[in-house]
Amino acid sequence: APRIVIEAPAPCIDGGRFAAKRIVGGPVEVSADIFTDGHEVLAAAVLWRAAGETEWNSAPMHLVENDRWRGSFLPGRLGRHVYVIEAWVDRWGGLCSDIAKKHAAKANITLDIADAFLIIADAEKQAEGEVRGTLHALRTALANRDGQARMALLLADETKALMNAVIGRLFL
Repeated sequence: APRIVIEAPAPCIDGGRFAAKRIVGGPVEVSADIFTDGHEVLAAAVLWRAAGETEWNSAPMHLVENDRWRGSFLPGRLGRHVYVIEAWVDRWGGLCSDIAKKHAAKANITLDIADAFLIIADAEKQAEGEVRGTLHALRTALANRDGQARMALLLADETKALMNAVIGRLFL
């Protein structure tokens, strides 16, 4: 994505010219500076695979401080592995962050809640099967709650995981 910058990946020896080495059975810690213009909320993941494999594995990266992100993975076997860092705009996370900040400041969040309902409704239209039913149940539960109960459900880790799985990654 042209708006998202990923710099200073580690481990990286001489710009990737040489392989970083690790002990068998130990995790590989990956970090990078990830940022974008504006105030968008980002999310990131480290993708890895053994050399010669075609399937990528994925693990989330977490913001450590300022623009530095960190994640780790455990190689499944001995030998060369390749990793890639991927970052995207977290649409749902950004909305929830705004709602939490405004709620804490006792500002009006009526429009933000309406946006959340629209995002869930759009996701529900695109989803199929059990996921569609789960999204419908979420939207119904949010509509039938108010105040702290609505905020708790809206900001729950399970809700974030569901929404991020459904709405996908926004590479702007």
